[in-house]
Amino acid sequence: YDSGNLEDAIAAFDRYIELEPQDPEGYMRIAFPLEDIGNLERAAVAYRRAIQLAPSNVNALNNLGNILENVGDLESAMGAYEQALTVNPQYLQAMAGVSRVLGKAGRFDDALRTFRETLQIYPGEGFVWVDLGRLFAGAGDYRQALGAFQEATRVAPLETEGYYALAETLIGLGMNQEARQVQEQVRLVEEERA
Repeated sequence: YDSGNLEDAIAAFDRYIELEPQDPEGYMRIAFPLEDIGNLERAAVAYRRAIQLAPSNVNALNNLGNILENVGDLESAMGAYEQALTVNPQYLQAMAGVSRVLGKAGRFDDALRTFRETLQIYPGEGFVWVDLGRLFAGAGDYRQALGAFQEATRVAPLETEGYYALAETLIGLGMNQEARQVQEQVRLVEEERA
C-alpha cells in the first residue's frame, strides 16, 4: 500500500482476508486503498465487517462515519461517530465528526456548542478550527470564519488546510491582496515541509 500500487494492495489484502477472515485488521487495511480509489461502498462494507469483529474499534467507527458523511448519509454517520464516542468519549476525530454532521444537518447552535467543547479539550488541532470556520462561512458569518481559519494557521502553522481555507474565504470576500499574501505563506510552508 505504501508503494502506491493500490490495486496490488487491495489484491494482497483480499488474499489476507481469505486466510484470516476473523482478523478485523485485514478489513481495516483493505478499506484504506479502497477509499483511495473511490470505492467507498466496498470500503464501508470492510469497515462494517471490522466493527462486527471488533465493536470497540474507534478507528473503524470513525472512518465509517467519514464515508457516510461524505456520501450524505448524515443520520448513519452520526450513529457511527456517536458509537465511537461511547467507546472513547474524547476521541477527537469523532467529536469533530459529530460537530460537522450537526452543521450539515442545519443545527448550527448544536454544531457550534460541540465544536467549542472539542476545542476546549483539543485547542491545538488545526483541522477542528478549519471545520469551525467552514461552519461559520456556511452560515454567512465571514468575520468569525476568518478568525477560525487564522487560528488554524496559528495553532498548526505547518498544516496547509487552514491557509487554503483562509485564502479561499478572502477571495470570496474580494480581498484578493490579502489572499495572495496567504497563498505566499502556503508556498513557504510547503517548501519548508518538502
